[in-house]
Order: sequence, then C-alpha cells, then structure tokens
Amino acid sequence: GGQCRQSTDSCAAALDLCNQQLEWLVPLLRAMRIARLEIDSAFDPAVHAKLLERFEWQTADPEELAALPAVVVMEPADRLAQMSLTSFSRLLRSGRPVQILVPSPGFYVEDLSGSFPDFGYLSIAHREAVVVQSSLARLNHLLQGLVEVTRTLRPAVAIVSVPEAFESEAVAWLETSLYILSRTFPIYRYDPDRAPQQERFELFEPGPQFAKLTAAHAAALSKQFRRHFRVVPASAWDDEQMEIDEYLTKYELTPPLAIPYLWITDEEGQRQRAVFTRDLVNLCRDRNRAWEIFIELAGAHKSRTQDAGQTLCEKARQEGAAQAIDVVLAMLADPLTLRG
Repeated sequence: GGQCRQSTDSCAAALDLCNQQLEWLVPLLRAMRIARLEIDSAFDPAVHAKLLERFEWQTADPEELAALPAVVVMEPADRLAQMSLTSFSRLLRSGRPVQILVPSPGFYVEDLSGSFPDFGYLSIAHREAVVVQSSLARLNHLLQGLVEVTRTLRPAVAIVSVPEAFESEAVAWLETSLYILSRTFPIYRYDPDRAPQQERFELFEPGPQFAKLTAAHAAALSKQFRRHFRVVPASAWDDEQMEIDEYLTKYELTPPLAIPYLWITDEEGQRQRAVFTRDLVNLCRDRNRAWEIFIELAGAHKSRTQDAGQTLCEKARQEGAAQAIDVVLAMLADPLTLRG
C-alpha cells in the first residue's frame, strides 16, 4: 500500500509531497464538516461559510490529520551530510507531519575533522520536532522511540545506529554497544509535546562502571581508526603518559602536559599502552563536552524539582526555627514555666 520515490533532495521532495496531500485533504475536511452540520440541520451559510473558508490544515483535529498517509524520508547519515542542510531545516520548521529516518554507523572518520553534522542535536535545536537518537544495540529504547515518532503529527527525526559490515557479527554488535556505553553516540528522546511537569528530554545514561570509557576506546575496535593508534613498548612507559579518562578530566581550558593513552590487550594476553593521534584526542574532548551538554538538558527538570524541594525544606526549617524561638521566648517571659 506504499509508494517509494527517489530524489536528489529527499527532504524538499517530502515537503512538497506532504503539502500536496494537505491541499487535497483540506477541501475534503471542509466538506465533511459541512455535511455533519447538514445532518444536524445546523448549517447556516451566513454563520459558517466564512469560518469554513478560513479553515486550514493547522486547525484540523488530530484524528483528521491522522488519516493522511505517512510521509517518511529515509536517508543514510553519510548521504544526508553531503546534501544541503537547508531543506532539512526547512522541513523541521514546517510543522508538517513528516518522519525522517537516518540510519547511521554512529562513528565516522569525518568526525575527526568536525565536518560531520550531529543530526540529533541539530534537530533538537529546531525545538518543535520530535527527535529520537537510538541504536539497534538497545532495542527496547529504539522501539519506544519509533512508537513516539509514528504517533506524533509533528516533524519527527529518528537517527539509528546500525552495525556496519564487520569480519564477525559479535565484533559488530560489540562496537555498536560500545558507542553507547562510551557516550560516543548518546541515545535519547526529545518530545516537545510532553507536559511541563515531565522531562521533554530523556537521556540514557550508562552506569558508573563505564565511566572510564571514551571515544578512543570505541575507535580502537574500528579498522577505519586503526592507523591513529600506536602501541608503546613497556620500556618506553614514563610519567609523562596519562590514561585518557584522567587526561580528559584534567582537560579544562588547556590540555594537560601529558601524552594520553589507553590500555589494550595483545594477542598474547599482555596489557599494552596505546597512544593515539591529536585528532583522536580532540574528538574525545569534543564528545565529552557534547555529553556534558546532554547531561545539562536531561538534568534541567531534575534540578528544578530538586531546587523546589530544597526551597520547601528550607521554608519548613525556617518555620520550625521560628516556632522554637517563640516557645523559648514564651518560656523566658513566664517565670512559672522556668521554675517548672
């Protein structure tokens, strides 16, 4: 029951197609409303004609818009990155019920140069789109996100990390999972329609046992990043080398005066230090900073709730202290109470 159309600019084509569907739908909905009024013998041209002339798809009921066939754009992330982002942004700002599915390996060599767009964060910046960034390695999270995408009448974007072709399926899934656990490819859901008392932004946070994992650990499993690493023999270890997680923790305005490394295990089962290029270090730093932003977005509601709770507690303490002072003053003013 579906149709597939190819286009060099899929976002622009989807917007045009959705507009065509809405132009077809509006006269039909207008006629249906007149028919309902006629059934009840309530249609008055002098009252209803001008109102119905101003009827547009934005004033239609959600149930009416849900009758439209879904318009879905499917573009791999690498192809979408090569296209102009203007039509992508125009589609997200349009308010049209179009869904964009973006399969992504989750990690690109182009990330080292900063030239690859973060489609999830860009989509959230448009504020009015439902955004899901998820992974096949977290199927429950992905399914819940796709349900939200299909139910909304807003523009919706789903960026899904899928394994690339590897020498073995186990390695593919290990790397895809590591993207999530190392916070290299954060998974989250953003829904602007959630009630104010709920969190519009919901972030999956790996447990503290994965705190030492970084983008460098994820890159170490990928063949395309292999040339960025070099194993350092034990005879060359010194105090100027620093493990990458500690290095990033101490990296504030300027980098620490140290060479970052991570531990690897060689074919003989021996632990070795592997240093890596400055480009990969910068990528780790960039992903850490991005994660901090996502943590702030996810924690904004919690912070407001916590602050409100602290305010109530502080108010209760002040009221309790005032009552205690009143009791003490009353005791001091009554000699009989003091003697008793």
